[in-house]
Amino acid sequence: MGDLIEEVKEETSGVASRNMPTSIVLAQAVLETGNGTSPAARYKKNHFGLSFKRKVLTFGSTIESVFKYFHNLNSKKYYGKLRNKLEKGESDLGQIVTTLARTYAEDKEYPQKIIQVIDQCQLARFDAE
Repeated sequence: MGDLIEEVKEETSGVASRNMPTSIVLAQAVLETGNGTSPAARYKKNHFGLSFKRKVLTFGSTIESVFKYFHNLNSKKYYGKLRNKLEKGESDLGQIVTTLARTYAEDKEYPQKIIQVIDQCQLARFDAE
């Protein structure tokens, strides 16, 4: 999944594509899909809990879901604060996750859960590449 994320980041434009830490994207995929075991991930190729009008979106491939994830972060108005932080060079994972979580998740513990997944799975190594 790390390679797919990097490929999509290179093929798309926008501040989120350039500056979003891969560790956060991977942690979201792990958290949102139960490490790829959820029905949404297995049958709908949806690795980020992406939905429209409360209906889980279906993708033809995993890479399509990664493209949609970055499309949303790069273009949706409600991710403007996140894009501003990333544009200014914010590199603190906690700050980025907290800003992202304000619009991405209803769970108040989402930032802590993402950081916990990053730590437990040693995902920060993907940011050093």
